[in-house]
Amino acid sequence: SYVKYSHGFPIGFVANAEDAEEGSKKPEDLRAYINNHVNIELEYHEVDGAVPGTKEYRIVRFIVEPFSIKHDFVATFTDDDDGEDYYLDENRKVAKISNPIASCDSSSKEKKHTTYDMVTQSSNGPQPASGKVLFTYDVKWIENEDVSWASRWDIYL
Repeated sequence: SYVKYSHGFPIGFVANAEDAEEGSKKPEDLRAYINNHVNIELEYHEVDGAVPGTKEYRIVRFIVEPFSIKHDFVATFTDDDDGEDYYLDENRKVAKISNPIASCDSSSKEKKHTTYDMVTQSSNGPQPASGKVLFTYDVKWIENEDVSWASRWDIYL
């Protein structure tokens, strides 16, 4: 695996279906999958504020890492498009996931950021680009004192 920086990120991919012969290129053996989870990493640094003695923070890098994760879930939120939203869960959760990966497990006391290994080693598999899809995300804030405001775009040049 390697790091690739680009403007934007892929919303999905086409790959062999689970029941297809490995390496098959037959159209009937290919399936579309959607990236329904994103890791969002915001790198920032501290600067002197406009008011003397205060501090402000600037985002100097924004990284998004997409994944495709098939969640088995039950919706706990309904939207009937009349302007009112109804939460069926008192904690205002949108869904109850029955097969969560470690980063999506609300019963876990230790919160984890989704990793490539976590996704590829789970039995969930990728999310087909059809039917009901649950979208999830992680946000991670990282202080980065090495990237200056003036050079924040250098990775794209």
